[in-house]
Amino acid sequence: MRRRTFLKSGIAFSALSSTPAWSGNSTVPKTLWPFYAFDNGVGRGVWSAEKQAGLLKQLGYDGMAYNFTTNKDLESWMTVYDAMHLDISSLYIHTFPKQVTGKQYPADLKATVNLLKGRGTKLWITFRETKDTLDHDATCIRIAREIGDCAAEQGVKVCIYPHANFYVEKALDSLRIAQQAKHPNVMPSYNLCHEFLTPSGPKTEQAALETLRQVAPHAGMVSINGVALASKRYIVPLHEGDLDMKTFLKELKRSGYRGAVGHQFYNIKGDPEVILKAAIETWRTLQPESL
Repeated sequence: MRRRTFLKSGIAFSALSSTPAWSGNSTVPKTLWPFYAFDNGVGRGVWSAEKQAGLLKQLGYDGMAYNFTTNKDLESWMTVYDAMHLDISSLYIHTFPKQVTGKQYPADLKATVNLLKGRGTKLWITFRETKDTLDHDATCIRIAREIGDCAAEQGVKVCIYPHANFYVEKALDSLRIAQQAKHPNVMPSYNLCHEFLTPSGPKTEQAALETLRQVAPHAGMVSINGVALASKRYIVPLHEGDLDMKTFLKELKRSGYRGAVGHQFYNIKGDPEVILKAAIETWRTLQPESL
């Protein structure tokens, strides 16, 4: 990993710092938002839940945002994370607007929701690609309401995950569906990388901030990462890139958002332990002190 110094955000950071990793030291200040790692940066499908949770605990993360697989896996994750006093912030679950009714989301979703009763874990649902240019809003709204009703029975919140090249691909799309669903349990979310990865999304820092101002006050989840605008690399570690993350987080604070913030690690190359350590050390330096 290259060593870089970032004057724009006021950070001087070396990923190879000899500073001891977080080990529960109470002198490390708490940050404004709970901070979670996406499992695609923590050995998804390769590491055991025990290894994942152990590293996150050591480094000081609040927990994990998991890609949902099966309810059996979920039960195992919950056992491990409970023992470590960590949270599972969200479960990433796909829905398919073009599928026939009954096959548009997992058939055993109700069992998933039952497992989540009494936890803060959110369902982070996508609306997948439709491979046409038709308006599928009505179907997405119905799915959002159905999942919202199911989740509400156990006090579980639902967030709409915007993903590049899916039907709901930008944060404003997420906001549109959530507002039209008019369900108290369904919220939009803001994913920084997907704003830039989406062809119709913002192309400048200011445009991304303007969308954040519109969506964040209503959001249930937010994800971030470093963004290298000049080279058009929209998912890099938080300590890299040229997008001013201090300004971004200041705007997030101004919006009133106080929910979880996750770090997207998709396709970031390198030693996961080094990258995760770098990310959370940088995260602590970026906290907005005032407005």
